[in-house]
Amino acid sequence: MYVTPYERLKSLPKAKRHLQRGVSFAALDRIATAVSDTEFARQMQKAKQELFRLCAQTGAGSPIPLRAPGDLPAPVQPTAAELPRRRPGGSQS
Repeated sequence: MYVTPYERLKSLPKAKRHLQRGVSFAALDRIATAVSDTEFARQMQKAKQELFRLCAQTGAGSPIPLRAPGDLPAPVQPTAAELPRRRPGGSQS
């Protein structure tokens, strides 16, 4: 049986402590039951297709990976042209 992330959250011991202040499981339950999982998946798929259509329309070659707030950007590796050149005999230029 598949369990949604929300159902898994609710099943955790002391799950309420993982909620932001002012958010209750009763309020989240109302949101979760407003639309079926299948219908929500359809809505998400439609939104994703629209997003990719807009990216293609604006000329974006490939989607940019999203980062969570606080994530550090991936380190940038220097290209061969940016690396110091070695002269014959082992000294650098």
